[in-house]
Amino acid sequence: MILHGESAHGEVGCLAGRVWFCGAEEAAWAEEEEGFSGDLSKGMASLNTGLGMRLNRLWGRVRQGSVFAERFHLEVITSPTQMRNVLKYVLRNDVHHGLGLGVLDPCSSAMSFGGFAERRGASKVDCVSVEAQSWLLRTGWKRGAGKGLVTFHDLPRVTGVLQA
Repeated sequence: MILHGESAHGEVGCLAGRVWFCGAEEAAWAEEEEGFSGDLSKGMASLNTGLGMRLNRLWGRVRQGSVFAERFHLEVITSPTQMRNVLKYVLRNDVHHGLGLGVLDPCSSAMSFGGFAERRGASKVDCVSVEAQSWLLRTGWKRGAGKGLVTFHDLPRVTGVLQA
């Protein structure tokens, strides 16, 4: 694992305010609290550089160019339905990419997410992200379409993920 041994706010990433995240084949997703967009942009650029260097080193490539095809894109989430869709997309990104793991993605923060119906209450796994501060991310998402806790079987939509 490339980031093994790094702290949640360690050298790689340095994403202040990160709440939930996952890493996929071609992208990294992170949910960020309001007010951290500048920090997130800088953090994602840092993560892209640091992770790219580590991956190139792992693959035996020296200065072979960018590992990630695209740069960071910011989407402002304003409704409970949008937030619910983002949670499903970020926490179940393994399903979206057809990995069929049969378990929660160990390369995401899904294991420490306490909002799954099958795991009522606080997670038994140490949280690798920060506590949500905004109403929308703490509890508001439960009022979105589908209402209530997310289940392991709530699949992310392939298109229109962030649509309200």
